[in-house]
Amino acid sequence: MMKDVNVQKNRVGFYINKKEQNMKSVKIGIITREVIKVLEVNIEPESPIYIAGYNVAHMQTRHPRDFREYGNEIRKIISDPDYIGIASGKSIEYIKEYKHVPEGSVFVKVAVKASPQGTFYVCTMYRVKRNRVINFINKCTLKAVVDKEAVLS
Repeated sequence: MMKDVNVQKNRVGFYINKKEQNMKSVKIGIITREVIKVLEVNIEPESPIYIAGYNVAHMQTRHPRDFREYGNEIRKIISDPDYIGIASGKSIEYIKEYKHVPEGSVFVKVAVKASPQGTFYVCTMYRVKRNRVINFINKCTLKAVVDKEAVLS
């Protein structure tokens, strides 16, 4: 089992230097009963979700603007998503809509995958275009979490 460690936080969220990027994992959330129920997946309730240095390095390199603007929101996106889904049967997608931005609504996706050992990790985070969100909803691969109280029952 991976141990929780403290990671420095800076203005963009998490900071792990290059020396540490392959060494540390931090628990960042859990897969809730509600997510398991809505997605109808066979996962142990409250399975921890970790983020590792190499995942942070990936997001800083591949999605620098998105990570700079929303990296500090990863915990919130996982704990309080507006949409959830399964991508290609391989990852759980958590999507949060941000309406307070100048360009209108922005959808930010956090993808969580299981390692070969069954440990869940945030593997990436980036913006998703509105039309893609609508397409995924129409294909029933993404589900809106509109009535969060109904999900809890």
